[in-house]
Amino acid sequence: MKLGDEIQDIDAPELEEVELKKRRISVYSTGALKTAAAIDRLYVNHPGFMQAIQALDRVFQIAGEFEMQQGITIEGPPGTGKTSVYRYFKRTVPASNLFAEGMGIIGVRGIKRTTVGYLIRALLKAYKYPFSSGTEAQLYARRGILIDLIREKGTKILFIDESSAMLTKTSTRSSTQHETDVTDLLREILDECGIGVVLASYGGGASLKHTDNALASRMSVRCALQEFSYDKQWHGLLHAFASQCIEYDLGFIKDRSVGKLIHEATQGNIRDLKRLLTEAVLIATDKAQLTLNAETLGKAFNEVKGRGHESPNPFD
Repeated sequence: MKLGDEIQDIDAPELEEVELKKRRISVYSTGALKTAAAIDRLYVNHPGFMQAIQALDRVFQIAGEFEMQQGITIEGPPGTGKTSVYRYFKRTVPASNLFAEGMGIIGVRGIKRTTVGYLIRALLKAYKYPFSSGTEAQLYARRGILIDLIREKGTKILFIDESSAMLTKTSTRSSTQHETDVTDLLREILDECGIGVVLASYGGGASLKHTDNALASRMSVRCALQEFSYDKQWHGLLHAFASQCIEYDLGFIKDRSVGKLIHEATQGNIRDLKRLLTEAVLIATDKAQLTLNAETLGKAFNEVKGRGHESPNPFD
């Protein structure tokens, strides 16, 4: 079977985000869209996020310097910032003559049934290799080309998002081998290229031990991203959002009672927080409001979640 155009770009928005953007473009003014876009671009350096960034930075600095392989797992529910770690780190990597421009860290996104052919094709495409299509067998035969590209471009880290599916045992080989073709490839890259490999998933580290213990033993660093509990750290996060946003006054969310309502609305999920605040700023800007209020946040909740959502609107 020839693998077609199903490659999912890690830098491209997910389908849900695309639909959300389409609705907003059709509803709000250009000025409001421009102002609210600043919210989506914000990265708040909370402890879990910083731990992951520091782990990537350490591996980036020492990749290729030692024989010991460097692997990181980043685990957390959807919307807790795993992809944001990659995007933030890639954006902040300085230019260097040690690696090709834009190739210091390479990222790809897994799919529900990630095969070794899919992973090779996704990585070849990320390196802009011209012959990245073919059958599963043809792509598997290009492992050597991929390893040569990694070395040639001087890549320090491979970041694989949505890696949970590829860490599940699907091989038809003897179960005593505890490995799959995908994890074979990852171990080969770690061992042959001496670079860092980051696997971002929703709890993939535990399943990796059952799938390929040899690869699991190479993933020496584990970072966890979680949804925020309602505590001081949550209020600190809201304060940081308000302080970093210079395009619109988010001071209203610093109030503790408002912060509690926002937590009820988002369940401490960073992605949901950004969506709520972005929608609220869109509504407020088009109404010429200089700051947010509870009514605006309530309207934003209805727009983002939908009026048929099972959870009650905490701002009503």
